[in-house]
Parts: sequence; C-alpha cells; structure tokens
Amino acid sequence: MAHYRSEVERLEKRQRQLEELFDQLRVKTGENLDEEDKVSDEEGE
Repeated sequence: MAHYRSEVERLEKRQRQLEELFDQLRVKTGENLDEEDKVSDEEGE
C-alpha cells in the first residue's frame, strides 16, 4: 500500500510540473488553447 501511495505522490508531482510547463508555454507563445478547443468543437457540430 505504501508503494502505491508513493507512486500517486510522484505522479501528482509530475502532473503539477507538466501543468506549470503548459502554462509557461501558453504565455510564451501567446496562445489560448482553451479558446482553440472550443472553436474546434463548434466546427465539428
């Protein structure tokens, strides 16, 4: 059980790192990917 708990903690830490990287890249490129996703979804309807 302790093994799984440490794996969950490791994965949560990695998730936070990836979310921070994603935010940095979005700011750096000036893109708002949330809006692009909405446009893509609307076009598919």
